Amino acid sequence: VPLRSPGIEDGAELDGHFRRAGRGVYIGSELAVFYPGEPVIVPDVLAVMDCDPDIEPESWVVVDQGRGIDVVIEVRNQGKKHKDLVENVKDYARRRIPEYFSFDCRSCQLRGWRLATPSAQTYQPIVPQGGYLLSRVLGLELGVFGTRLRFFSNQALVPDGAEGDSAAGAA
Repeated sequence: VPLRSPGIEDGAELDGHFRRAGRGVYIGSELAVFYPGEPVIVPDVLAVMDCDPDIEPESWVVVDQGRGIDVVIEVRNQGKKHKDLVENVKDYARRRIPEYFSFDCRSCQLRGWRLATPSAQTYQPIVPQGGYLLSRVLGLELGVFGTRLRFFSNQALVPDGAEGDSAAGAA
């Protein structure tokens, strides 16, 4: 079982999907995010919808950007489960990040939470549907494919960079 989930850690799979769809979505990886009055967070992957995908911020400062982030994905391959499944659930909800997903590479367990309303500060668990967790924000399903966290659109696998390149070459 690989300890990393290729394509997810750097957001390349998501970035490629949204670029192919012509949607402006900024995808960041390991980017420091500053919310006013809160400790810095550094999510494995983050998404900001309806945003210039080509910006290259050294950090995401909510006050400067004029908005917070929309989705966080944490991929746990080592470290404490408590941080991803308890602390982050509270911390990200308090920052009003609409959706948060956590994938454990060792157990291949995927969990997700969302805010019930934009003003809520506690998450509700996302209930799996047909083995997938629906991200309303991304408009995609997240699921485990083999031992990897992958994205699906209407239950069809979203190609990662290598798959997208080979599909484009075959067309």
